[in-house]
Amino acid sequence: RDFCLSRGLGDVYKRQEDYYAAISGKTASLLACACRIGSITGQLDRPTTEALTEFGHSYGMAFQIVDDILDVVATSEQLGKPAGNDILEGNFTLPVLRALRSESGDQLRSLIEAGLTPETRDQALVLVRTSPGIADALDAARSWADKASGAISNLPDSPGATALQAAAAHLVERARAPLS
Repeated sequence: RDFCLSRGLGDVYKRQEDYYAAISGKTASLLACACRIGSITGQLDRPTTEALTEFGHSYGMAFQIVDDILDVVATSEQLGKPAGNDILEGNFTLPVLRALRSESGDQLRSLIEAGLTPETRDQALVLVRTSPGIADALDAARSWADKASGAISNLPDSPGATALQAAAAHLVERARAPLS
């Protein structure tokens, strides 16, 4: 296998477990570390530190899935960067992976395997948008956001805890906005 395929880029048979491992190792671990360091710096107790670390990890998982959904459903103007860039670069995110396993999966796979251009990327994005991939990815993001909220549900009421709960609740709504 060539270098790109060994990293999962361009692999239409990439497993969802590989996707989750990748986002856990980048976005989720970054946010988990940020929450942990903040908690340690704030001299909070161990149970609170663990709860905030779990919040950061789960929130990071949800955040990355939402970001990946937006790359498929939002416009370039809404994103402030080219829409659909991930699929064009061969980075198949959760909405794409779920779409590849849907009814339109064979058609999407054929487009990808032929080599995407900016024009065929737009066709691929339509297939992803009209597949169950978006709804499935939204469900996954919601599940991670709920897990984030649950991780801190036993913390004492405070402006910080309230803000984190609100951030987790708002996150999935951010992905729904372009769908409306």
